[in-house]
Amino acid sequence: MKWNQLLRKEFTEIIKSKKILIPIIAVLFVPILYAGMFLWAFWDPYKQLDDLPVAVVNLDKGAVFDGKPIEVGKGLVDNLKDNTSFKWEFVSEKEAKKGMEGRKYYMLVRIPDDFSSNATTLLKDDPKPLNLEYIPNESLNFLSSQIGGTAIEKIKGEVSSTLTKTYAEKMFDSIQDVSKGLADGAEGANKLHDGSSELHDGSSKVTDGLHTLQGKSGEIQTGVGKLVDGSGKVTAGLNTLNSKT
Repeated sequence: MKWNQLLRKEFTEIIKSKKILIPIIAVLFVPILYAGMFLWAFWDPYKQLDDLPVAVVNLDKGAVFDGKPIEVGKGLVDNLKDNTSFKWEFVSEKEAKKGMEGRKYYMLVRIPDDFSSNATTLLKDDPKPLNLEYIPNESLNFLSSQIGGTAIEKIKGEVSSTLTKTYAEKMFDSIQDVSKGLADGAEGANKLHDGSSELHDGSSKVTDGLHTLQGKSGEIQTGVGKLVDGSGKVTAGLNTLNSKT
């Protein structure tokens, strides 16, 4: 009982004395202020990602696909230039390393030199994976490394879009080649049909000529017979003339 009374008396003295009350309130307010600032800083970390600098290094050497050069890495870079999800900065390997050490970039995205080469194997039985190298700058803070995972997912989407576009263009070119071949074949078939029609017309004319010749052969035979009769009469006349002389 005496303990409760003593505690109540101490609280009463604290409340009455401003010199004691103010420091106590200040001490209690410090963790509340810290917690509030922490929550405010991480309340919506994805809202201003377009201000987050990310270095992109393209080491892709390109490749040849079905006789045509392709550069998937360059296509990815072109797509990222139009992407506003992050503050993309396209730099060399040396600049990226310097920026990471100087805490300028929150993340480094490296496109390897065999990126296009591996892309050409996607339609084969043993396709090679398209691996993007991304290195978060964990020296800045833990959140930046976590946000880096979001960035790489967005980049994978851009890679998929680039590959789809590349193969769509290739398939379109193939379809155009097939269409041209079919058109040439159709033109050749038309010429063959025209030639066969002309051949048929020519054969009909030959047949008609043979029929005409066959009809004329009778007339020739009759004329020959008349010629034989006439020559016989001439011979008889000459004999008669000789007997009289």
